[in-house]
Amino acid sequence: ICVPPCLSNAAPARVVNVSSYVHYKSPSKRTQIDLDDLHYSKRKFNAMAALGQAKLANVLHAVEYNRRNTDKGIIAVSLHPGHVDTGFSRHVMGPTTKKLLAPVLNRCCSINTTQGAQTSLYCVLSDKTPECAGMYFSAANSPGGLVGTMYKTQAQQAGGWPMAEIQQ
Repeated sequence: ICVPPCLSNAAPARVVNVSSYVHYKSPSKRTQIDLDDLHYSKRKFNAMAALGQAKLANVLHAVEYNRRNTDKGIIAVSLHPGHVDTGFSRHVMGPTTKKLLAPVLNRCCSINTTQGAQTSLYCVLSDKTPECAGMYFSAANSPGGLVGTMYKTQAQQAGGWPMAEIQQ
């Protein structure tokens, strides 16, 4: 409640939410926030689905926060830092997946924590970030470069898909 007034006093200001690509699944398996069962009391708990919901909430929060506060000199963005080798997967993968998939992903696709911090640093420090208010950024050090993505319509914001991609 007190954050917007404090940030308004420091305008121009930025809010940067760290999310994850986990929120962004294929169109046939959309991640959606189940507002009727946020705590999995009516359905079987699934760690990856819960993580996807939480990360989608991070992205949607940035979009809405930006919409409500841009006129106060506060912008908000969200980001995916890349597949950072933090050992996090050991908490969300099942035993078989962890044994078979995690070593392969870590060897071929993971980046270290310094590399993983680059997208966050870009969003916090870049002069271009204000032009991208409300956008979702992905892996500044990925082969495709920094990708900004935005939920452009209310329907997209509600369902989390599709997002329009904008190369930076």
